[in-house]
Amino acid sequence: MSDSIVRSLRQNHPWRVAVLAGTLCVVTAMAACGGGGGKSRTMDDPVTVAKDLRRDAPERIEAVKQMWADRLPGEKGRDVAREALKSIAWVAANGSKVRTQTLQILLDDSGDTGHADTRSMMALMVPIEPDLEIVAFIGATAAANGWNDLSGPLVRSWARRVPNAKDDARPEKAAFIGLFGAAGMQRAVFDIFATPVSKDLAGRAVQRASDARRSAWEVLSRLDPTGAQRAPLLAALPDGTGDVLVDGLRACSAEFRCTPTTGSQLRRLERLRDFSEAANKAWWEETSKAIAGIDQARTAGIAMRNLEAIRWTATNNPERLNAEKSSLLADLRGQLKGRMTVRRTVGDISGSSFSKDGLGDWADELSWADLVTIMAVDDAVMATTLRKPMFEQAKRDEANITTEYGGLLRWKENAGWAVVLYVPRPGGQVDDRRFVASEEMMADGTRALAHYHFHAQQVFNRDYAGPSPGDYEYAVEQGMPCVVLTPIREGVMNADYYHTGGVTIDLGDVREVAK
Repeated sequence: MSDSIVRSLRQNHPWRVAVLAGTLCVVTAMAACGGGGGKSRTMDDPVTVAKDLRRDAPERIEAVKQMWADRLPGEKGRDVAREALKSIAWVAANGSKVRTQTLQILLDDSGDTGHADTRSMMALMVPIEPDLEIVAFIGATAAANGWNDLSGPLVRSWARRVPNAKDDARPEKAAFIGLFGAAGMQRAVFDIFATPVSKDLAGRAVQRASDARRSAWEVLSRLDPTGAQRAPLLAALPDGTGDVLVDGLRACSAEFRCTPTTGSQLRRLERLRDFSEAANKAWWEETSKAIAGIDQARTAGIAMRNLEAIRWTATNNPERLNAEKSSLLADLRGQLKGRMTVRRTVGDISGSSFSKDGLGDWADELSWADLVTIMAVDDAVMATTLRKPMFEQAKRDEANITTEYGGLLRWKENAGWAVVLYVPRPGGQVDDRRFVASEEMMADGTRALAHYHFHAQQVFNRDYAGPSPGDYEYAVEQGMPCVVLTPIREGVMNADYYHTGGVTIDLGDVREVAK
């Protein structure tokens, strides 16, 4: 490069010189750039300042503005500057103030016709954006400009559960009200769910549209927990469209007397309705037949979490399906009698149900179907054939300090109960006190009885015997019966059943060697 070009760049576009110098440093490893023992030199240019997390926000904001002011002339120079700014806007570590200013510069760019490039970026950002201030900025921008096309990405963001963020205060809700009005907000969310994926879409756009539909159902489950407001909207949808989600919901309501309440449960229903897999079709027919034989009074309050237990019970313990709730309660008390129970004593227990884990604590809140489910889960957990694999898995979990282990509790025809382990993928191994279910587990667990995991950080772990707040959130999202198994001493684990609403029943001690 000639000296005259370098002088021109240094005078008019100093941050470009920094980029060029950094590139030369990597390529030639010259001592002057810190690559050969010489003293390192930090260039005081806008790019360096904007990305330097040690600098305060006002200084970095000025650097961002300078980056745009110093852009090379012409369309190419503008495009290069936009990409540099977008790289800052994408990174959460850069902070909401710096990122908001960067997004505003991109929005103010008159060369971005119709804000097409910025809108596209925002649509990709918002569903995975961890900073609610940035979500609020994007939502407010969409509402101010009437960008209804961002409603799908916004509802995907809204469906995420954010700790300490109440739904009524979520910025996505404010954005929907801004776009559709307070009266039309919930209907707009329903319309996202009810709109089939366009056949004109391809590739990742198909997946995003599908995710938006499931996310809309997740949001509706919070806006309309009982489903009373959704029911007439579902009924009003046209018949014969062949839409898998709508047809599945109607079939589930008609044959199983329940509907999925979250996006994850809706996905499970989708899998169950995949009758190209013969096992799904057989399962559906068996479950439908079992429920059809039960009077409406007993199935009041039935939920997705109860379906496999009812199907299994119809074949293996049919007398339970003929029993009244009072009789089932008495029988379950008999099953649990004499077992050693352990109550969790540590962890973040604010607002949790750790102090309530006995059958008597929850008897009034358990439905008839819940009792059938708890009895089936107890049968499985206490099966002597599961002792050896459960304790082997617990020992493997104890040896792995990066994650908790867990899997599926399921019935295998001609083989009986099984605990099928799914070790979290490396990306999901984030904490020795957290279980992250893999996609494989979700896909394979369509017809499972329950999900289970271990609290096996050590052999003597009785203080953690019972579900954590995160475990309760998982139970709500998945809509499945769950079991946590905790070693309390050598050769003994404590088993706790739990489901949506914080319901927890201590099933008692499970011994490696049966008494």
